Amino acid sequence: PPVEREQTGRRILSVSREALERIIHFAYAYRLTEDKRYLQRAEAEMMAVAAFTDWNPSHFLDVAEMTTALAIGYDWLYADIQAQDRKVIRKAIVEKGLKPSFEYDGWTRAHHNWNQVCNGGMVLGALAIYEEDTVLAKKILQRADTSLMLPMEDYGPDGAYPEGPGYWSYGTTYHAIAIDATKTALGEARAFKYTPPFIASAWYKLHMNGPAGYFNYSDNGYKNSLSPVMCWFAAETKDPEVLWNQKPFFDAMKQKNAIYSNRFTPLMVIWASRLHSLVFLQPEDQLWAGKGKSPVAVMRSSWNEDAIFLGIKGGSPSANHGHMDAGTFVMDALGERWAFDLGGHPYHTLESQGLDIWDRNQESERWQIMRYTNLFHNTLVVNMALQRVDSYAPLTSVIEGEDTLAATVDISSAYAGYLSRAVRTVSLVNDQYVRIKDDVVNGSLPATVQWNLITADSVSLHSSHMAVIYQNGKSLQAIIEKPAHGAWFISSTRPENTFEDLNPGTVRLGFKVEMAKDEEEVLSVVLRPAEVFNINK
Repeated sequence: PPVEREQTGRRILSVSREALERIIHFAYAYRLTEDKRYLQRAEAEMMAVAAFTDWNPSHFLDVAEMTTALAIGYDWLYADIQAQDRKVIRKAIVEKGLKPSFEYDGWTRAHHNWNQVCNGGMVLGALAIYEEDTVLAKKILQRADTSLMLPMEDYGPDGAYPEGPGYWSYGTTYHAIAIDATKTALGEARAFKYTPPFIASAWYKLHMNGPAGYFNYSDNGYKNSLSPVMCWFAAETKDPEVLWNQKPFFDAMKQKNAIYSNRFTPLMVIWASRLHSLVFLQPEDQLWAGKGKSPVAVMRSSWNEDAIFLGIKGGSPSANHGHMDAGTFVMDALGERWAFDLGGHPYHTLESQGLDIWDRNQESERWQIMRYTNLFHNTLVVNMALQRVDSYAPLTSVIEGEDTLAATVDISSAYAGYLSRAVRTVSLVNDQYVRIKDDVVNGSLPATVQWNLITADSVSLHSSHMAVIYQNGKSLQAIIEKPAHGAWFISSTRPENTFEDLNPGTVRLGFKVEMAKDEEEVLSVVLRPAEVFNINK
């Protein structure tokens, strides 16, 4: 049946997205086939949504995606929708979408995905009703032209998106839609503009994907997903390289007739039609780095499925969707992920406990959630204390040598009050193994420094300084090089709060170093993959 207004906690976002996915696919199918069943069903969905009491403006993402749904359906099917239904749909776009945007407008001043999604939805709504209410439409377009420059700035200087690769797909897709829709509707001269770092972010998205999944820092998942907007970037840049991590989905669709659910899949076809040909060009660069609010660097031994992939992140917990993860890293090898980032946590589960997880001050309830803290990330923990929210860890060095790829992040400020210096360098050596090296100088009081690795839960300790991790008939050796007295321990990743996700299949592998005041220490760990490791040896 058509969608219904069902609210989950603060949101009807899942309903908005379902409506959008249905309407855009039905409308596209009708335009492609002229089968009126698709027209009738799209019209029924739009009329159902138009009849909602409201589109939940207090959580304006819900309104933005619902407006997008009706704007596209109204525009694509305009000539064939019944006249009385057209009027109802147009009125809903104006009264439940566009007009509330002037009352619930906090997102217009944001630098993150809310700005992009909400402006994108409002722009499509404005273009859809432009002929009937030009004054309102122009007002919304002018506001968006100015407002969208705020998140556009955050792609600088290199294209690294502060909120991570999953939120890149969300915010950037809507941003690209707003740019493209104004261009096709109003012409090149009146279209919204983009900056070089915005376009460069396509390579950020490309390189963030390793053989086993994304470098999923902050509130992101790790699984690779279909991203239709990459076809827009490929067309804009005339460079098919950015499509490389979309190739598995195209191959699967051709070989297995598989369908990948994405509410913007029809736009992928439209954007791809602008390409001279749809080809997938394997990238050449094995290292990519970007500075900015959330600086990252990723490197790989090759673009093959069994390659070693290594990523490191700096930045600040104060970033939107940020975690206390300065210095964290992920690693893939042999087609498996060995150094995990546990990623985000379902928001409603936490909000239903009365927690304010969106306040990011040092004492926020957000930091009661274990996977948001440095205790559950692949970084350092000093005296079991949290990283500083007001800290910022810059990417200070990137090296691309003959036998070594490396990146360095200065994480000192994350441990202000404890350490006077903490600098982490991750290296991919000879395309064969990874080294994680920390140069640490203690402060004026004794301190316990803990080195963390979140990994698969099948771990064997072969000696105090050598652990072996197993997955699917493959293994990874974790060797403490320094300090000489370092000794591995294994601990649980099960959180103390019973309502948090339990992080199944993972453990925390680590070691501790006791440091006297003003003492200097080097912590060094080698991670070496092996196809099969004989436990008897």
